[in-house]
Amino acid sequence: MIPYYSVCFNLDELFIENNNTGIVQQSEILQNRPTNFSWTASGNENYNLQANYSQVWYQQTNITGKIGAGQDAARQLSVYSGRDCHSINGSEPRTLEPWIGWTCQSDAGGQCNTVPISIKSFLIADALSINNGYPKCWDDAVMGGASRARVASLWIVGVVLVAAVVLS
Repeated sequence: MIPYYSVCFNLDELFIENNNTGIVQQSEILQNRPTNFSWTASGNENYNLQANYSQVWYQQTNITGKIGAGQDAARQLSVYSGRDCHSINGSEPRTLEPWIGWTCQSDAGGQCNTVPISIKSFLIADALSINNGYPKCWDDAVMGGASRARVASLWIVGVVLVAAVVLS
């Protein structure tokens, strides 16, 4: 099932509280699709709050339309280093880290990816807007992060310096 609105899950809430199944209720007004998003998690007994989770097993294939690895998928999966699907990790010093996303179908057997962050949360969403807006679907795509933030701050500092010189 494709969630109507994006749904964010925190790993610690899923695994520490021994939640293995659940339903996220969503209200749908304009589109004709089911409004509840159900989920199942396994491996609760193996979860360790102090561990570095940086590997993702991703498996998604369509049952209709174009079927095959590298084709557009129905759902988006994104992983984050912070809770509540934020890219800012909670440890000190706080850093802006990348988030990683998938909107492509995987091989039928799935794929394992190692990501450059320690995963604290993940998001499931409809992939249609992403796949329609990019030339190709995302497959382990690294987005955001400190490098873009540093470039933006340097650009702002440059604009402020130019403005100060022009105004003097």
